[in-house]
Amino acid sequence: LSLSGSNFADMPMDPPSDFTLVLNGTFAVSSHNLTSKGTEKRPAMLQVKGSNAKIAGKIFHTSQGLQAISVNGGQHNVIQNVIATTTTKDDMSAIGIHGGKYHEVTGCTVTGGARGIWTLGASQIYVHHNNVRNCATHALDFDAYTSYSVALSSICQGNGAEGIFGA
Repeated sequence: LSLSGSNFADMPMDPPSDFTLVLNGTFAVSSHNLTSKGTEKRPAMLQVKGSNAKIAGKIFHTSQGLQAISVNGGQHNVIQNVIATTTTKDDMSAIGIHGGKYHEVTGCTVTGGARGIWTLGASQIYVHHNNVRNCATHALDFDAYTSYSVALSSICQGNGAEGIFGA
């Protein structure tokens, strides 16, 4: 799927496995327009629950209480060259990887969120060549039960806590 121009969502996008989204413009959502249907514990405007998805694009923007992109389980998902911005500071991240393995986050510019890029209960995650700034806490958070993962060549600046946190 290729989207151009300004796009606005009133429900989270939930792509299937083997899906590619190329964004050339903006993809925005406001959390007050979302219902709870289809959302996870950590709702996001783009929920990836399958495997082999590739997300590449220019700008994702969310407001309070919502992640820009959330990968929930699956394998071999790639988030590449995305500009993800969120204003949320309430235990959310701009990009979240929750479970699964062999995911990659590369070449992204992440601004805001409680955490910039947050992995939780995931394995063999490769986070590299990103620019993460102005998060309330950690820029890169390799949290509980994340294992065998790598953070490499990323710039972390202006964050409220550690640049890279590993539990």
